[in-house]
Amino acid sequence: MTNRNEISMLKVTGEERKVLDAFRLGEGVTVTTGPLQGIYGVIVFYDQQQKRYLVRFTGQQQLYFSPEEIILWSKK
Repeated sequence: MTNRNEISMLKVTGEERKVLDAFRLGEGVTVTTGPLQGIYGVIVFYDQQQKRYLVRFTGQQQLYFSPEEIILWSKK
């Protein structure tokens, strides 16, 4: 698992760094819109060119989301 400091060391600047620091690899997130709204997933990859996070659901399905489409998961 990569920690926040290791991710920050990537060669990115300004706005890209803010987006990248929004979530860490391995963190649990919830989708905020669409048919997967409220579903738990795990950040498994960050695409620097597209500025999107790859989120894995149930160990098989995975989709890309922008930082605005996901939030950190929390128990209610």
